[in-house]
Amino acid sequence: MLGCLWLGAAVAPAATPVPMASQPGLAYAESFADVANWAADFSSGAGANRFAGLPAGGTGTIPAATRLTTASTNWASGSTGGKQKGSGALLLLCTGSSDNTTSVAVDFFLDFSGADAGTLGFDWATVDNPTGDRKSSLRVYASVDGTAFAELAAAQVLNFQNGVVASGTVSGVALPASFHNCATARLRFYVHNGIGGTTGNRPKLSLDNLAVTARAAGGNYPAVAITDPAAANLEVDFATSNVVVAGTAGTNTAGQLVWSNDLTGAHGSIAAGTNWTVPDLRLAVGTNGISVRGTNAAGDAATARATVVRTPYSYFTVMAANLTDRSETDEFRYIGTSERIFKGLRPDVVAIQEWLVTNASRRAYVDAVFGTNFDFYVESYSGADIPNGIISRWPIVASGEWADTQVSYRDFAWATIDLPGTQDLHVVSVHLQSGSTTANEATRKKEAAILTNQIRRANWPASDFIVIAGDFNVPSRSDDSLLTLSNVVSDARQPADQAGDKDTNLTRGAPYDYVLPNPLLDARHATLTVGGLAFPEGLVFDSRIWNPPPAPIQTNDSAGTDMQHLAVMKKFILSTCADCDEDAMPDAWEQATFGGTSVAGPGTDYDRDGFPDAHEYQAGTQPTNRASGLFMQEPLAPAQAAYLVRWDSVAGKRYRVLRSTNLLNGFAAVQTGIAASAPDNVYTDHPPAGATLIYGVGLEP
Repeated sequence: MLGCLWLGAAVAPAATPVPMASQPGLAYAESFADVANWAADFSSGAGANRFAGLPAGGTGTIPAATRLTTASTNWASGSTGGKQKGSGALLLLCTGSSDNTTSVAVDFFLDFSGADAGTLGFDWATVDNPTGDRKSSLRVYASVDGTAFAELAAAQVLNFQNGVVASGTVSGVALPASFHNCATARLRFYVHNGIGGTTGNRPKLSLDNLAVTARAAGGNYPAVAITDPAAANLEVDFATSNVVVAGTAGTNTAGQLVWSNDLTGAHGSIAAGTNWTVPDLRLAVGTNGISVRGTNAAGDAATARATVVRTPYSYFTVMAANLTDRSETDEFRYIGTSERIFKGLRPDVVAIQEWLVTNASRRAYVDAVFGTNFDFYVESYSGADIPNGIISRWPIVASGEWADTQVSYRDFAWATIDLPGTQDLHVVSVHLQSGSTTANEATRKKEAAILTNQIRRANWPASDFIVIAGDFNVPSRSDDSLLTLSNVVSDARQPADQAGDKDTNLTRGAPYDYVLPNPLLDARHATLTVGGLAFPEGLVFDSRIWNPPPAPIQTNDSAGTDMQHLAVMKKFILSTCADCDEDAMPDAWEQATFGGTSVAGPGTDYDRDGFPDAHEYQAGTQPTNRASGLFMQEPLAPAQAAYLVRWDSVAGKRYRVLRSTNLLNGFAAVQTGIAASAPDNVYTDHPPAGATLIYGVGLEP
């Protein structure tokens, strides 16, 4: 029988692991019913001895199982961070205004000697912590030695918000194979201050009804895994309404795989197979908990889970990229290293510097690295030895260059990008004079003055977005060039790496590179998430400090031969959904009409007048008033072989009159485009003599 291997000098825990092989039905449950009597060190109280508190300390970047900032060795209360006693539940709380800076955890111990590990489940709920809207997250880690931990991604509960009542159940999370026949298994319930919110406190996490199962040793159990989305917790913007879910299953998985989305309630089944796909799974706005369950012939079950968060916003990212290195011929090239960085970070718009290849080669490069739908522009100045350019996911509708009179081998490239919606984005790709002398700084100040004057002369609409991005070559943020540019763009949001380092040159000693939006765009700034890490101010990307970096990036890509700069990226809100619940009724109208967006939905009829609420929105009638609707009135008496059709109308709408002689044959339009003459309209029809007629009135599409 295989079992865990525990090497090293780790000290055995004081807790008493649950002996799973001797539990009735190979299952253990902890309801925390006696938590009021539990001692601070878990030394007394029914069920307490299965747990252990943890001191502050350790290493790693939060979230990391080995990095704890708040001790859980004693009980805390109120708004103080740590472990707390709830009403029949265990509470965990992290405080702190900055995201991903504090953490607290408790360990739960299990002994699977003589048994295979089964599943984990628990109930969770948010507990309001006075005021504010900041968020926290729960992660669960597994370990057999208390040193090396692996996250159980399917058990994540991410970014729950203070002041918002939320609860849920995590069930059927497969425990790792390393727990099989292992006497030293432990689960670490780890809470950290998550991503999002701006004011007040973080919420408490309530943990209840903890359930663990085991299985008979050596069984031929089913296995199901989700491989796409590759991240167990994926965030997509509002424009993404469907996802493809794919994965694998063990050869002994029989019959059907059953899938579900707990947010929408949608469910279905697909044939079990070693490779399987659920195509076009519909997402709602919010946290979509996706489960795929399989069984073997004996009825043993395995479940895989992934979470896809669909935000109410659409976003776009802008990157500053002077990522050249040198080929064997000592020419500046965008090869290997930069290609992988672009593919791994997937920016929507790039201000690129030193893009020294032919336009034909650039087209092939953009197609291969970004996609055939991306557009690009590069300055045409014949003396531009190291030219500036712009690469864009959306069409470039205007472009050009402004002369940089302070240097002889490059200009300022600009492009107007047709963003989705009514606002355009104007991007200026820059590469200022290098050097730290007084003369160098004076030159950069002149270049900045040229830029600000050119932007003013461009007379771009005040409602449009502007961003200046690229290699500024400034040795510090006090450089006069930045002060000059502050008249049109903002450096209020300063990107950093995981450690908070804002310097962007390769030696991490100077802030060379910037993405500077105008105030209108800066107001749309959003937290950027990469590889599960949040960067509230934007990202300075250094592949050398990632373990591992986002695929296909390699660890040393940011340090390519003679590469001097790091990529810098910011994220902005492109648009907000008008109908986030996608029920064909704008959320603002629902709020004004019903007092919320959850009252009405597809097919509801609030006032029971026979007209669905969505139809009343379209008609401009009042869904809360039974007397308000698209009602036909009693026809007027025919005169001279004419029929007078009457109906209630609403100002601003247009109507069509429909006629039928046989309902089996449907209706045909008699007249379209009839403008409303509220409160009612009359239409005179001259039908064929002797016909039996049925009339209808409808809204113009």
